[in-house]
Amino acid sequence: MIMQFPVPYQDELLSSVLARFILRQGINADKQALEVLFGSRNFVPSSIFQGHIQLLLSNVGHIWNISPEQVIDDHSLLGVFKPFMDVARCDAQKQELIVGNKNQSLTSIGINASKLIWPQRFRYCPVCLKYDLDTLGETYWRRHFQLPGMSCCSIHSCLLVESDISIHSSQRHAFVVPHYEKSKFLSVGAAMVESDTNQTVLSKQIYRLLCFR
Repeated sequence: MIMQFPVPYQDELLSSVLARFILRQGINADKQALEVLFGSRNFVPSSIFQGHIQLLLSNVGHIWNISPEQVIDDHSLLGVFKPFMDVARCDAQKQELIVGNKNQSLTSIGINASKLIWPQRFRYCPVCLKYDLDTLGETYWRRHFQLPGMSCCSIHSCLLVESDISIHSSQRHAFVVPHYEKSKFLSVGAAMVESDTNQTVLSKQIYRLLCFR
């Protein structure tokens, strides 16, 4: 039985929460991590649309007291597409994330993937990063920074920085660990570039879509 599980941070991707758990537990084998978290080694994790939520909560729900629906609302990217789906399709996609036997795809959501330019590497705000390290002692992957069209932090109005950590791990069964390494992140002074008004407005609008209920 899992006895410890990290408290998810605001706007943290589910895959980031799981990666922090794996890091803290010192689990080095990717499939072992899947076994511990989901009770199965027979699926491929997803950085963007992590499904199998019911399986996950059956193993960590005694620590992380949250409903599957709240996991989706607070820690997935489905919300940004909800305004463009009817209720039936949206409910179907939620169920697929909760109990489906495979991870979600943009095609099943009804989104033409070719019309969206997704980042290839995780992005971060240098000011948020410094805040995380000063107050939390670690950092995490904020979900809205990884969305198409997001170019700046809507809070600090500075351009996002692309890390050298790929969103799509070269290891098929691995979660992407968001732990801080100085070699992989620029300092605030070196990285902070002020965004223009249009970029800030667009980023705020995208974030509102993501938080749409």
